[in-house]
Amino acid sequence: IALHDLTRKEASVIARDGRAYEFPIEGGTVSVAIEDETGKIDVNHAPYALVKSLFLNIGREAGLDAFAAVNLAERTVGSLSEAGERRSDARRLTSVAALRGIEGMTEPMFQALEPHVTVLSIEGKVNPLTATPTVLAAIPGVDASAIARLMAARRPGTPRPAVDRAESYFTTLTGPAFTIRAIGRRPNGVTARISVVVAATGVSASSGRNNVVVLEQR
Repeated sequence: IALHDLTRKEASVIARDGRAYEFPIEGGTVSVAIEDETGKIDVNHAPYALVKSLFLNIGREAGLDAFAAVNLAERTVGSLSEAGERRSDARRLTSVAALRGIEGMTEPMFQALEPHVTVLSIEGKVNPLTATPTVLAAIPGVDASAIARLMAARRPGTPRPAVDRAESYFTTLTGPAFTIRAIGRRPNGVTARISVVVAATGVSASSGRNNVVVLEQR
């Protein structure tokens, strides 16, 4: 269902911001969500200030004090200049799962971070119309009022409001990488879950539909 929505030429049915949509299928129902990886914070490319802000916010929920959260953010980036920016030789993680190998990373911290971080963003900026409220709250210059306005702008035909102090962190790009999460449920309570990371590779000349390749399946 999700792959069909990503490849269709017409307007999409499923939003790319992680909202779940339920569909009836033979023998039960399936809940499908598509997450735009550009709506997450790229730990390989995002400004260090953004990574640190996210780690501080999530660390409070995961039982890490501010000192431990900042140290973890620094180790994740790997190399900072005196001005607190990434160096050209900063760390490049090959997957989000590689965060588990960072010194000081706890399992509760990883589980809390995982839905909000990526290594698949092209620009290192965030799409505010597909980002989670947790990601938006980590962006300098975005307060609760701005989050509410940005969430409201996801309604069709609603223009995105400007957030002056945060615009340098924003992108209009969606994709090309997406995470699909699906949960199948039977009436007897049995459930099955699948998570797939895919990337759009352009429009097929023969079909006129978008091509999508699977990068990872869990």
